[in-house]
Amino acid sequence: MEPAFREVIYFESVQYMDSGSLVALSQQKALRRSMEVVAQNLANAGTPGYKGEKLCFGNHIKAAGVDHNLSYVVERGVLRDFSEGPGKNTGNPLHLMIHGSGFFPIQTKWGTYYTRCGVFELNAESEIVTASGDPLLAEDGMPIVVPEGTKLIEITRDGTVSADQHVIGVIKAYTFKDEQDLVPEGHNLFSAKENPSTSDSTEILQGMLEQANINPIHEMTKMIEILRRYQEIQYAMNSHKERQDDSIDRLVKIA
Repeated sequence: MEPAFREVIYFESVQYMDSGSLVALSQQKALRRSMEVVAQNLANAGTPGYKGEKLCFGNHIKAAGVDHNLSYVVERGVLRDFSEGPGKNTGNPLHLMIHGSGFFPIQTKWGTYYTRCGVFELNAESEIVTASGDPLLAEDGMPIVVPEGTKLIEITRDGTVSADQHVIGVIKAYTFKDEQDLVPEGHNLFSAKENPSTSDSTEILQGMLEQANINPIHEMTKMIEILRRYQEIQYAMNSHKERQDDSIDRLVKIA
């Protein structure tokens, strides 16, 4: 889902519909999109490092006479809540949590992407990688390789990685001026158009995972509210159509 502007008024050229129905349809379209976002949030409530989303809407004013305007609902974009989610102690030495702002740099075949998900493991080359097999990058821009036979991996709060008390790399969390400009690329990864910077105040917590910043109960409540509102609009539209049909039948009988 991309944070691009998108008009939801795709039916303005339908000439046989009255203006009231068009406005109601624009509201229903917005509610359907809201339902999609809420459903996505709920589906990812158990995904480490997932950031909740919400839609922003505005009004599209269209003249409908000398003293009358119509207000259609327009989707303006997607906002992501990048606030820190709650931490969970897993005890796994390759589970990492960023406490504060910032993202882990990940090497992918499309370039460097960024994530808040700290679920890492070792691949066949003893590199620290994501669940998808993409290497976590150290401060020098290279993958972190754990020497074969290492018994103890330690990662301090400043990101220093040690294998059996020998430093093998430093992990830095990267920050951005405007996190809303990050582009989601799937698998909890984001690409960036701007060059990131590092934060000295951010801490790396070993054996911890950041949970999704989603409140499932709140999202379920929103889903129920959206459904009720959608049904209310549909009921009003059906009632309006029935009144129109009755009026037409009466006119036909009179004629």
